[in-house]
Amino acid sequence: MKIFMFLLMTFSMSCSYAQYSEKQIRDASRQVIDEEIKIGNLSGEYEKSLREFLNKAMLNQKTISNITKVMNKGNYKNKNEAFEMGFNSASIEREKSMKFLSNRDLYELMKANIDILNKMNDFECSQYIKKKNTEESGKGRSLYGIAGTLDIVKFKNYIGLYSKAYDNMTYDKNESQTMTDADLIKVKNEYRQLLVILIEENKKFNEFVKSGKSFNDISDNEVCQIGKSLISLIVKGEASSAEMRSNAYLNGVLR
Repeated sequence: MKIFMFLLMTFSMSCSYAQYSEKQIRDASRQVIDEEIKIGNLSGEYEKSLREFLNKAMLNQKTISNITKVMNKGNYKNKNEAFEMGFNSASIEREKSMKFLSNRDLYELMKANIDILNKMNDFECSQYIKKKNTEESGKGRSLYGIAGTLDIVKFKNYIGLYSKAYDNMTYDKNESQTMTDADLIKVKNEYRQLLVILIEENKKFNEFVKSGKSFNDISDNEVCQIGKSLISLIVKGEASSAEMRSNAYLNGVLR
């Protein structure tokens, strides 16, 4: 996130270059967590739920040690690059935790993502579909801020799934269902069939496909509507098939 990187760059100005201590990294992580809460405009149970997860994910000794090692090991141009690389390595590690969730949990997470997508304005939605920051240039809200407009039960379930994934990865409790080559072929074929139906039934998507344009060539509203149509295919139909599609999509296999 831009605000995340801005905070790190600001904090890094007070740090001695070349060698960083775990205390410096822990202090920076606490500031990042506080800023996430502030920018998301979260309070009460929303703040408590998110803070518990971020504290667990960002302040544990293993994460702090790994960030410190990355920052002290690399041959970086400056302090800002060191902080960016260090904290990006932690983000990448957290993303790997998705591989430790069951298909059912990934399906529930996919549905939660769709609920959040439906809370976005056109700019935020377009950014999300294009895998860019939803709060870029101050035009939109942070992802946690948007999630905070869900009712508290849905918000806790959403954060809870990320927390469970992180716990599973940390304690080596793998609940994932590995897909065979045959499973993957089936998932991809079913998804292609759903795409064909979408092209036939959705005029806007049909025109987009025929135009040969990319998302960068159309309006935020069009990106949002087309993107929502595509993502909704992941959870469509029979539960067991939708769960397998959710696994493939969230783990980067289905695109």
